[in-house]
Amino acid sequence: MKTLFRFLAFVLWAAASGRGETPRPSIWKADALIAAPPAHEWGASDGLVREVWYEGEPFEGRPTRVFAYVGRPATATGRTAAKVPAVLLVHGGGGRAFKDWAKYWAERG
Repeated sequence: MKTLFRFLAFVLWAAASGRGETPRPSIWKADALIAAPPAHEWGASDGLVREVWYEGEPFEGRPTRVFAYVGRPATATGRTAAKVPAVLLVHGGGGRAFKDWAKYWAERG
């Protein structure tokens, strides 16, 4: 569950970083959630979708690395003040990210 919250925090951080704002979710401990993940790395960009890896919660005492896709609508491209809605898609038992889903929602604004 902590990894889910960390991903949500990453999405909020990524959305706000271009606007110079700090998102303040009200239902979680904001100080812990709005901070950028301790380590993250952007990957390839393909249209509205970009790859990202970030540090997850340790598993059995070993570090983990989480992969995700971040999709941003075309209205947010090149605009630092654009406010856009967010959709968080959480994988099921398969444990993989779906680029098509990030693209699907980004295309819908």
